[in-house]
Amino acid sequence: MTPLRVAIDLGFHSLIQLLAAHEDCESVLNDGSGAAVDLRSLEFVQLLLMHGAQIRGIPLISVLRSWDPVLIQVFLDGGADVVTEYPFAEAFSEKVLSALKGWVADPKRLLFP
Repeated sequence: MTPLRVAIDLGFHSLIQLLAAHEDCESVLNDGSGAAVDLRSLEFVQLLLMHGAQIRGIPLISVLRSWDPVLIQVFLDGGADVVTEYPFAEAFSEKVLSALKGWVADPKRLLFP
C-alpha cells in the first residue's frame, strides 16, 4: 500500500495530485490508476495519466469491468490493448454469466412449459 494508493482510497484529490506529481515510479502510478478505475473515478484516472501513468499499464478487462462508458472510452482513445487475452469477450461473458446465474441455479427454470 503506497501513500498514493491511500490517498486515492480516501478520495483526497489535492494529496493525489501532490503525490502523483512527485512520483518517479511508473508502476506506482499505474497501480493508482487501477485503483481509480476500481472507484470509477474519471477525475483521478485523468490526473494520474497526466502525471505519467500508462494506459497500457492497466489491463483493459479491469476497465471494462467498471461498465463505465466514459472510462472505457478514455482507455480506448488512449490506445488500450483490445486484443491480448480478448478483454471484450471476457467482460461480456462475465456479464452474461452473472445474468444467467439465477437460471442455472434452478435448472427447472430453463425448461419451457
